[in-house]
Amino acid sequence: MKKKPLQRCCPPIPVPGLLKHKSPGPHELGNPGFFDCPDPTDITITVGPAGPPTFDFSTIQAAINAANYGDIISVAPGTYLEQITIPAGKDNLIIVSSRQLGAIIKPPSGGLTGNLSILTINAKCTRIARFKIAGPSTTKGNLQNGILVTKDGSAIIVNTVVTDIRDNPLSDLQQGTGINVDGGAATIDSNTISNYQLTGIRVNGQNVSRSTIFNSVVTGVGPTNVIIQNGIQISRGARAFIQSNNISRNNYTGQGFVSTGILLFQQDAGVNVLDNKSFNNNAGIYLATTRRAIVQKSLFINNQFGIFVTSDSENNIFSLDQAVKNTTFDVEDDSIGNKNSYPLIRCQTDNKNGAICHSHLKGKKPKSKTVLDSFFSGDHSKDLSISVD
Repeated sequence: MKKKPLQRCCPPIPVPGLLKHKSPGPHELGNPGFFDCPDPTDITITVGPAGPPTFDFSTIQAAINAANYGDIISVAPGTYLEQITIPAGKDNLIIVSSRQLGAIIKPPSGGLTGNLSILTINAKCTRIARFKIAGPSTTKGNLQNGILVTKDGSAIIVNTVVTDIRDNPLSDLQQGTGINVDGGAATIDSNTISNYQLTGIRVNGQNVSRSTIFNSVVTGVGPTNVIIQNGIQISRGARAFIQSNNISRNNYTGQGFVSTGILLFQQDAGVNVLDNKSFNNNAGIYLATTRRAIVQKSLFINNQFGIFVTSDSENNIFSLDQAVKNTTFDVEDDSIGNKNSYPLIRCQTDNKNGAICHSHLKGKKPKSKTVLDSFFSGDHSKDLSISVD
């Protein structure tokens, strides 16, 4: 039987911010997540719940399997119960919901298998836009990632909501990440990530993983004693540029650990944090075993700690940041001496008797050591730990 040809009903779909790979702003050059993606072809494949003859396919995975380099896959509104993989070699595909958040991707009724991710990207230059990708999993431990970019894959993810990547009810399993870039590269722009179990956005892996994270809203589950959360985690030598994001509601209410808005872990250069707002977390930003990071023009407000730097982190620069209205310290730096720099920072309280904040107080005195000791005593770097996956 002769195979029905794919429909050629539509020209390429123009998606603002999707078809061009460059990120906006004056900091494009040298951007660690910058990579080239060619223009698409003039072929559009359609997906809709009704399937043929109205649409080419009824599932997104079937459309991916049939697609060629540079094709556009337009997905009609509906709920798609699928575990989707874009394999290596299926490069430069553009997969877009035809209506903003109209196409919803959820785990199949039988649960997830393999890497337990709803969408896995192993191909290069995959572009994803305007979807809602959602859990939760009613089977404990069956949902690890909303989107996983790995195996040298690269992706541009824009205008997408990733939510409820967690167990239901919330569990203490160390998994449940909204967008996980582990061994790949991604530009993550204008997305909303919320109600994750462990981490909102994770970029992990030495000299392999690299990402730019722009204009996104990352929101944890709020106060909980079940699990320690991180909003944006950059770890183990990954490279990242983090700009103009709002990160909030990562709060662990148990003892000895803190949830973080932004976590930099085992980093040596390659990370720039610019113009972000991190609020209502245990720590607005937390640097552990990190050197030569640049944090600038960011606001850390209404956290327990605004900026927290462990004793083994040094040569980091905090420039023109604001750390204000944080309940314990605006800045806690547990390094010995002046191993990190704070040029033109605005803050009121620090754990060095005002040495960091005092010159910027404009006549206001820092809280007394006696008052601050009512919150904690001793070496805070030994008392407060983080959770890193």
